Amino acid sequence: MKHSNITFYKVTTPDGFSLDVEVTEPASSKIALLLIHGLSVDKNEYLNLYLEFSKFLFDKNIASIRFDLRGHGKSDGNSRDISIIGSIIDSKTVVKSIHKFLKNCRKYNGIHVIGTSFGACSALSLAKSYPSKIRSIGLLAPGLDFEETLLMGKSEFACTFYNEVTKKNMFRTGQILFDEQIWLDIRFIEEMKLIKPKDILSKITQPTVIIHGTKDQIVPIEISQKAIENLKNIKLFQIENMDHGFMEIRDPDGTSEVSLKNKHQIFDILIENALQEF
Repeated sequence: MKHSNITFYKVTTPDGFSLDVEVTEPASSKIALLLIHGLSVDKNEYLNLYLEFSKFLFDKNIASIRFDLRGHGKSDGNSRDISIIGSIIDSKTVVKSIHKFLKNCRKYNGIHVIGTSFGACSALSLAKSYPSKIRSIGLLAPGLDFEETLLMGKSEFACTFYNEVTKKNMFRTGQILFDEQIWLDIRFIEEMKLIKPKDILSKITQPTVIIHGTKDQIVPIEISQKAIENLKNIKLFQIENMDHGFMEIRDPDGTSEVSLKNKHQIFDILIENALQEF
């Protein structure tokens, strides 16, 4: 089904989740970006960042694929179905079905993957699993160490999310509240302790950029800074006074002049990384 240059698809994962996929593909595009969203949002990302990015890409004659991870948006599942492993399975399912989504698929020399926050782990996993198919990686405010970010009290958000009270309740009920709407299963917490995206980052060879705000209140920028030490194929772009996402620290709605400038800087960096081989 088509609407305003967007084609809608459904694809089913090996473990039975139907995923909602949207593709924006210019008729003569020769490059495609897969956009993987973060936790508790949907394929459009927070404040519609990915929706705007897909329109921006279309104007640049670049195709984009957005999809809802399980438990998000229009895809199957509820919040307790959300998991790190599940998001990796979802992302691999979309990549394996890419020829069904893209009319110009044979023209593309692989695809380029963007991961924001929680979505960074899936993006890195794709790069490791499909080194010839995934041509570049772009990460925005990436969660490169779930345990350090959310379970060790490094931020006010982390202290609110995971503390003695919430842990006690989690072991009693089997779930923990991430935000006002998202209850995560206790298995998700155990995955956070075991899965280290920063270790995957150290093993990939594709051109990779990380964009991180210096005032990120959820994922401290120090985690990205430490993760890239001695990694020559990774470029870190640090945007002053930017929070988690593209907003400046005092602009939660992302409407200030500085926030809008940040947004377009992010778009430009991601596109430049993807276009290196052209």
